[in-house]
Parts: sequence; C-alpha cells; structure tokens
Amino acid sequence: KRQKEGESDYTQDISGESTDWVFKITPYAWMPTKMESTSTLSGLTGTLRLNCQDIIDNLGMAMFTRVEAWKDDKWGFSYDTVYMYLQFDGGFELSKSAKREIGGDRFNRQFEVDVNADAAIDVDVRLWMNDFATHYRLIDERFGDGNQERFIFEPYGGLRYMYLKQESTIELNASIRASSAGSRPGAPSGSLSRSRSGQQEIGDSKDWVEPFVGTRFIWELNDKFSMNIRGDVGGFGIGSASDLTYQIIPGCSYKLNDNTTFEFAYRYANLDYSNGSGRDELAMDLEAYGPSFGLTITF
Repeated sequence: KRQKEGESDYTQDISGESTDWVFKITPYAWMPTKMESTSTLSGLTGTLRLNCQDIIDNLGMAMFTRVEAWKDDKWGFSYDTVYMYLQFDGGFELSKSAKREIGGDRFNRQFEVDVNADAAIDVDVRLWMNDFATHYRLIDERFGDGNQERFIFEPYGGLRYMYLKQESTIELNASIRASSAGSRPGAPSGSLSRSRSGQQEIGDSKDWVEPFVGTRFIWELNDKFSMNIRGDVGGFGIGSASDLTYQIIPGCSYKLNDNTTFEFAYRYANLDYSNGSGRDELAMDLEAYGPSFGLTITF
C-alpha cells in the first residue's frame, strides 16, 4: 500500500475507510561508540572495554533488521533483531634463563636453567536479541496549522528471545632445559629437557525467552520530518530470564519519497544476565551505546 500525501513513515492517514495491512521493513546499522562488559566464564570474571575502533577491528559479523505490520492504523506487530559476533585473539611469550654456581675451590659446579613458554588466547562472544511485540496506538492526535503536526503515544509489549555465547580457548606450550657442568677439567656434565603443551576451553552458551514492555512516542512535525523515542524493559529475573534488560532509542525520520524514509537514532542498551554458580556460572553485565541509521521501505 502506498502512503498518502501528509503521512510519515510511522503513521498513515486514519480518516479513510481502508483496512489494508501496511508493512515496513528497516535494515539498519548500529555502531556502538562504547561497549563495556563484565563477564563470568566458568567461575572466572573479567572486564572488557571497547571503543568504536576496537569493535570494528574485532567484528566477525553483525545483523540488524526491524519489521512492522499495521492494521487499521491502531494495532501493530513488530519484530526487531540484533546480532553481534565479536572475536578476539592474542597471546604472549615468556623466556627466562638463570645461572648459579655452587661449591668451593676444590669442587665447583655451574647450573643453568632455561624456561620458554608461549600462550595463545581466543575469545568468542555472540549476542542475538529478537523482539516480538504487539503495539496499540492509545493516543493519536493532530494539531498545529492545518493539522500538519501529529502526536502518537504507543505502548507495546511482547516476548524477547535471547542467545548468549561466551567461550575462551587457551593454548599453552612450555619447555624447560636444565644443565650442569664442573669447572675443573674432566668434570662430568649433563642436561635434562622437558616440554609440555595443552589446550583448555572455558565458557558456555545459553538461550532464554523473557517478557518485555515499552512505549513509543512519535511527534510528526510535517509530512517529511518526524521525531520519535522508544524504550522498553524486560527480563525481571523470571525463570531463566535476565535480571534486567533495557534500552532507550531516541531518533528522527526524514521521508525521501512515498515509500522510503531515512532513519537516524541513538541506541543505549543494557543487559544484566547470570546463570549457574561456581565453575558452571555464565554471566554478563553489558552496556553499549552509539548511533544507528537505516532505510525504511513501506509497502
């Protein structure tokens, strides 16, 4: 269905008798300028702080899409998906030598020990958030000169499917060589070498479903430009759900033509999740925020 003159991407004219469905799909990009996560894997806790460049350098894959379907301009359904895959790798090398002499003038021996070790660390973090919501336009009023401006208050609620994976692989190689020799001519000497290597994986993945509720405000200034803000909160520690998940997204829209609208927003998201205890614990306290932009296609 094509939009009528004077309609924004978020709204359609409600004065007519049409009961057609209106569909909107918005592929968008969200680039956090800061992301901070305190994570617990198998009982070990650490904090990761990333800026925008860090995220770009370690981003394996990202996907963001929002879909809305509206009936009679009163009831709506939405699906919003956020998927981020971050991968970090690093390592270190250690080399140490020590020498020592023991004995006196008649008996003297030199001992030498060489230790070499290197470790490689690979961290895999994946977060997938899927929101399924039902919307209802509780307030929809026009005002201003020629009724060009429009205000909408739209509560919504639904279910959120979450998938969280945090895994680390540590590979360690170590070797040690010890040798000894006498200082006097003909004194016996000897050496001993040992090496070890191993790999350890820690972490886990979990998925869960949790309820959430939210609201959206839309202020349409004219037939081209509108401002909006939406926010929701969910989890509430129900069953296996997160302790609390919430986000706030202020934004604005500019209509390019009858069926295409440019979207710009700033997204703040916070996740507090914990499952298990001791060495079986998987937890994440995540805060991320940054701009997003996309195109909405209406049909």
